[in-house]
Amino acid sequence: MLVSHLKNRPASSIINFDELFDELFAHRPNVSNRNFMPAVNITESDTSFHLDMAIPGFTKEEVNIKIEKNLLTISGEKKEESVDESKKIKRKEFHYKSFSRSFTLSDNIQSDKVEAKYDNGVLNLNIPKKEIEKEKSAVEVKIA
Repeated sequence: MLVSHLKNRPASSIINFDELFDELFAHRPNVSNRNFMPAVNITESDTSFHLDMAIPGFTKEEVNIKIEKNLLTISGEKKEESVDESKKIKRKEFHYKSFSRSFTLSDNIQSDKVEAKYDNGVLNLNIPKKEIEKEKSAVEVKIA
């Protein structure tokens, strides 16, 4: 065990930080689990909101977009397995990469008309606004 290995070092030995890190991480499984926060640009026009999210390395099948009430959630998960099949397996490497971002939407959006497009690692969302009723001009009511 790592703790017992570190305890068995002579007290007089000088700690080499490279060796210390190697020892600390040598006992971890060779699994990479990386969560990251993709960059987002959001713009607004009179008729819609537009969201661009940089998620390179993902396919559109690995991305999930959900709108529930006023909460837009964009998430993705990528699992890659790299194995050298030509030789007797001595080492396998698994890579997991995931993200999840949520945004509170205003009440004036049309969630059923949101359009999404994914191109060259950038997810584009167009979120249309509801048309605001214009105030009607004053109406004169005649007394009968």
